[in-house]
Formats: sequence, C-alpha cells, structure tokens
Amino acid sequence: VPAELLDQAKNFMANGDYPKAMELLETLKNLRDTPKDMREEVLYLIGDVLYAQNKDNILPAFDKIVTATNEAMNYNLKSHMVPQALLRLGLVNMRIGNSQEAEGYFNLLRRQYPHDENAALAMYYAGEEAYKRGDYQKAADKFQSIVQDFPESKYVREGSASLARTLHKMGYYQQAESILDFVDKRWGRFYLEYPQLLTVSADVADHLGKLDDARANYWLYYNLNPEAPDIDTVLARLGDILAKQKQTEPARVLYEEAVRRFPDKDGGLVSLMRLAEEGIHDAPSIAEMVSVFQRPDNTRPVQAYTTIISGHPESPLVPLARLKLTMWYLWNRQYPEALASAVEFTQAHPGSDMLPKVREIALQSFNQMVGESVADGNYGRILQLWEQYPLIQENEKSLPMDTQVAIALSYANTGQPQRALEMLDPFLKGPKNPKYGETVLALALKVYLETQNWQRIADVMQGVSGWSLSDPVQKQADYALALAQENLGHSDLAAPLWQRLYDRKDLPQEQRAYVGYFLSRDAERKRELEKAYLLTRETLSDFLAVAQAAPEKEDTPRIKECLLSLMDITEAAGRLRESLDWTDQYAKYVPDSDPGYAAMRYRVARLQRKMGNVDAWKSTLEDLARRDPQSLYGRMAASELRTTDVTKGLSGFTQGAQQ
Repeated sequence: VPAELLDQAKNFMANGDYPKAMELLETLKNLRDTPKDMREEVLYLIGDVLYAQNKDNILPAFDKIVTATNEAMNYNLKSHMVPQALLRLGLVNMRIGNSQEAEGYFNLLRRQYPHDENAALAMYYAGEEAYKRGDYQKAADKFQSIVQDFPESKYVREGSASLARTLHKMGYYQQAESILDFVDKRWGRFYLEYPQLLTVSADVADHLGKLDDARANYWLYYNLNPEAPDIDTVLARLGDILAKQKQTEPARVLYEEAVRRFPDKDGGLVSLMRLAEEGIHDAPSIAEMVSVFQRPDNTRPVQAYTTIISGHPESPLVPLARLKLTMWYLWNRQYPEALASAVEFTQAHPGSDMLPKVREIALQSFNQMVGESVADGNYGRILQLWEQYPLIQENEKSLPMDTQVAIALSYANTGQPQRALEMLDPFLKGPKNPKYGETVLALALKVYLETQNWQRIADVMQGVSGWSLSDPVQKQADYALALAQENLGHSDLAAPLWQRLYDRKDLPQEQRAYVGYFLSRDAERKRELEKAYLLTRETLSDFLAVAQAAPEKEDTPRIKECLLSLMDITEAAGRLRESLDWTDQYAKYVPDSDPGYAAMRYRVARLQRKMGNVDAWKSTLEDLARRDPQSLYGRMAASELRTTDVTKGLSGFTQGAQQ
C-alpha cells in the first residue's frame, strides 16, 4: 500500500536510516498507482534524503541532488513546495562555491515568494556564508534584510543575533549593542539556546567601557556552560575586565586558573602573557613595553613569548608574542637579534596589521648598529647589514638621514663611489639640509673629481647654487667647478673661479699650483704677457716644490708646459738669454730618447743664432742632423746648414767682383 510505504520511509528518515528510506521512496516513485499528490511528496523526499546523506560533503552528490530537486520542482511548478526547492538549489550551489548561482536562486526565491519563510531562511544562509568568507558587510546586509523585510519570520531571531555578531566583528559596537538590546527585550532567554550571544554581548560591553555588564555576561556564560570549548578565552577575558577595574588580585587568580586548566589553549597562553607582563598590552608601542621590560624580573615576558612562539606555532597569539619579543631585543640592545626577529616576523606574518611596528623596530635596530659601526669606522659591516636585509632596503626612505649618509659613505670608503652617489643624489636637490648638506656635497664632488665626471659637477653646482656654504666647502666647490668648466671647454667661466681661489691665502701648495697654471694660461690667451710670465714662474715654483716634497705627486707634463710657456714669453719679449735658460731647464725633462728632444734642440739652435752665437748654433744643428738625419728636425737642420754655406760662398763671390 503506497501510504504505508511512505510512512515507513518517513520513519527510516527520522531514524537516520537513509538507505532504507531511499529504497522505499524509489519503489513508490516507480509504482504506477501512487497518487499524484503523494508522488510529488515522494520526489521531494528523495531530494531530502540525498541532501541529508551528503550534507557534509555536497560535491560528490551535487548532480544527483540538483537533478532530484529539479524533478520534484518541475513535477508541479505551482506547488507550495517550490520555495523549498529553490532554497535547496541555492544552498547546494553555495556549499560547493558556486556563489553566483546560489545568489541567483536565492534572489529568485525572494522575488517570486517574498512572504515565504524560505525566503528569510535563504537570506540567513547567504549571510552565514558571507560571514564565513570574511565578507562581513555583505553578511550584515543579508541579516539586516531578515530583520527589516521579514519582521514576523521565525528566523528573525537568529537573523538579529547574527547581525549583532557581525556588527561586533566589524567593530560597530554601538550598533551591535542596539541589536543585542532588541534581541534581549523580544527574546529575553534566547541566550539559553544560543549561549554564544552572551560572549558577544560581553565583548561589546567591554569595548564600550561598560565593564560591569561585560563581567556579568561572561560570568553567566561561564556558569551556564563551564566546560564550553571557548571557556579558556572567557576566563582570560574575565581576568582582563577585573584588571581594568583595578582588581589586580582577583584578575591574577583567574589568569592562573586559565593557565592551570588550559596551558595549551589561547586563553591559557594569553593569561600566561598577562601574568608575565603584569598588565594588558595588546596593542603595544615600544615606549609602552619599556615600562614592562624595566621591571626587576624582566625575563618572565621573554619566557612567555618564547613559550607561545616555539610551543604553539599555530596560535593566533604568535604574531603578538613575536612582536613583543622583537621589542625586547631592541630594548635589551640586542640589535642583531631584533633585526633578525623582525625579518622572521615579516616572512611568517606577511599580512599582519602589526607590520608597521615591526618595520619600525627593524629600522631602529639597523640605525643603532650603523651608529656603532660609524663610531668604529667599520664601513664594511654597515654594507654587510644593508645588503643582508632587503627589509631595510625596502624602507630606505624611512631611514634617518644620518643612516642614509653613513651607508653612502660606506660605499664610498669601500671602492663603490657610484653606489654612494645613487644614495646621495636626492640630497643634492632642493633646499640645503643644515646638518648633512655640505657633507653630501663634499663627498659628491670628491667622487666626481676622481671619476672626472665634469658635466655632473657642473650640474650639481647648478642645483646647489642657492646654498650658503661654509668656507672650506666653498673652496672645494669653486675648485671642482672651475676644473669642470675648464675641461668642458668653458675657460671664460672658469677664469673668475680660478681668480677667487688664487686670492685665497689658505690653498695647499699643490692646489695652488694648478690654480696658478690655469690663470697663467688664461692670461697668455689674452696676450697679457707680463701677467702670464709672473703667474707661470710662480706656478712652476709651486709644481717643483710639490715634486720635491712628494716625488710621487710630480706633474711632469704641467712643469714642461710652464717651461715652454716661459720660453715663448721671454723669446717674444726679446729676452733671449733668459729664454735659453728656460730651455736648458726644459732639457732636463726631455732626454734624447724623448720624441720631443729634436724639437727642443732645434729651438735651442734658433735662440743661439738670434743671440749671434754662430758656432754654438752650427754645432747644435750639426749634432741634430747627425743624430737622426731622416727625421723632420734632422732634415731641417741639414737644410739650414746647407743654405748657410751657399750664402757664405755667394757673399765671397760678390765681394771679389766688387774689388
């Protein structure tokens, strides 16, 4: 009899014997004499059984459930059971992650059956799913829809409680309190069915500063279910409330109870931290933790942190414990350990909202180590630290200028000037930094001079043209810029700078020699021969003095240029004896193996002839022609000697004819 078979199937379902229930339902479905209304119920029950059998793992049975549900729904589209089918189709899609399909079924249900209880239930399921995914705003919207659009629904109570829970999660404590008050007034003893509502109420009250209410709700929850899974956390929070109310001893008792009963759970671990720190420090700053670490027994906090980190690596308290341990290393001047701990934190907790504080500790530790290394002159260690920790490099702009300059100096002092300049370049733009501006400028000019980057020197000096420089730095800047302009072919721009430097009385002799050299060249170009002569003599004297004091600094090319210039000026002035004397000095720098030796000897011969010393002139030319007859000056010497002999013969012939 179909009716009896259906009753048996329902009994099997009620007892959880789904295979037997399914066997009977399939039999009823295949019977030809099953009444129409009963067949509809059977089709829906088949879907119910499939769902009940697989609710914990929907995916393998998804197609069967959907097929059975659609078959039931399509059997009679006007059935009062259609909303239930739409709800199930939405629910199974939601359970396997087909969010859009689930949303479509739920919206269809709400649109076509706006007053059906299943529409409210669909909103509840959608809200719970969004809450699990962490989409709290969407969850709140769904729960709010139940409260507003289905005020008489039997699900409005659960929807209200979930809305309060979600608002609490979002940090909207005032709004959460209003919803909780609504739930309490309408369903005063709902917490007996849903005790978790008490912990939400307690936490909301705690955040709003209503500590007595918070304490009362936590105690009620504890007394209702002292073995609840989260009772460890409740004990710790009760301890926190008592601590906030300055009831130190009762708070300590609760913390110790949590540690004793739940040493491996979060409530026991946070209580361990509270006892070690003798207070609540859940959003610690470095300054705040100093007061904790300065206590006589300051090893207790470290022991608590390491217990949490090492013994319970999956605990959500690990990031906080690691942050505080990093702070402790910093406070205890264990800077390498602090930096290593900070790096470990960033790798283990990349999305933590504590990262800014961790970076702050890392930067402070690095700054301290850099300061110590600068004091010791240990630039290699600075670079080692800098290159070892990408975390520091990523936050370069947050480093104090002292540290940035120290890193640049480290590059400069370890043979990496270009890397130094890469760091220093930003400091050469804009207003002068009162503490480091001149240090940076001096280092940049030194490096650019060493690398002969003349254009960069000109650019840098243009960029700092508005800076007021101290006298030593101004001297260095004038010298570098003058040298740059000279090498860039702008002698007219360099000349005023050379003159300003020449007028100083504190130039080192080596630098003064070069200043005089360029001034003398400028005077010679302008045909100011007397000025050029005096400057060149002085410059030559400086170059020779530098060479005598430090032979390795002898600038032979410049000395030779000075001597050549003096030879030219005195010859042009008709001071031939002096010109020949300068030539003799010049000869000391031109051995007979020198390519310029022949030209120098030819010049000597020319001066000798101008002075009327024919014998010396002839001897010099003969020697020159004999040494290298095929060279230019050898051929010129021979040619001049032949011309002179012909001239002599012609002179004798002319005299004889006259007689």
